[in-house]
Amino acid sequence: MRDTHEQVQHVVDILAQRHPLFARATIERWVTNAFAAYGTAPVQTYVPILAQREIDARLRDLESDGPTPTMATPEENHRARLAEPPRPRSASTRLSTP
Repeated sequence: MRDTHEQVQHVVDILAQRHPLFARATIERWVTNAFAAYGTAPVQTYVPILAQREIDARLRDLESDGPTPTMATPEENHRARLAEPPRPRSASTRLSTP
């Protein structure tokens, strides 16, 4: 059976390949923390797969959030309209103050 460090590295290798957007050091830290959380489990056989699934789900969630899309310029989007300047208020449309 592999020691814990080898198991962590194996899971990190798999996840780093699946999720190249994330730094390997970040994935390794999360996997190490997941292994530590399962450290007191009575059955250690499934810890690598449980840690892998947990961190894989976290990474997929973060990837699906993704960056916020930017506003399209009128040239990029035929439906976009240029912003109109606000209309000046006339004296009759002013709000009265009590």
